Amino acid sequence: MQRHHRVLENAGGKNRAARIDAPRSQAGVRVPLGNVPASRRVQTPRKEKSTRSRKREAVRINSLRILGHRVDIERVDSTWALGEKVGESNADGGLIRVLRGLEKSVDDATVLHEAIHIISDHLSLDLDEHEVSGLSQGLFALFKDNPEFLR
Repeated sequence: MQRHHRVLENAGGKNRAARIDAPRSQAGVRVPLGNVPASRRVQTPRKEKSTRSRKREAVRINSLRILGHRVDIERVDSTWALGEKVGESNADGGLIRVLRGLEKSVDDATVLHEAIHIISDHLSLDLDEHEVSGLSQGLFALFKDNPEFLR
């Protein structure tokens, strides 16, 4: 649909652009605005962009409930607190620590990994690091590739 723009003055005295639909003739053909009296021009206000088209901000969660227990998630600024790791968990203290500044997907995968450690500890599953890594990577891919799975 062809749109024409002209500047309108609003009540606040600021100029803004408004879309104006070019009217159609009797035969359904659009008529250029120059040939239509101003009283017959239809003004359509600009639509706000939908929330779907806006880029979503990365929301990082600050706590989880795991097996009925609250587990806080703390983001730390440097690797000195974590050593060579990007995350660690303390099942007894109810805390997951993750390196600050990670990409959203890496942060999410790390939180999931550490949550699996806590589940393993609470249920005495005795999963080793290799098993936790494999399980967390598999579940993360399942949830990312199939978002409807969790809905």
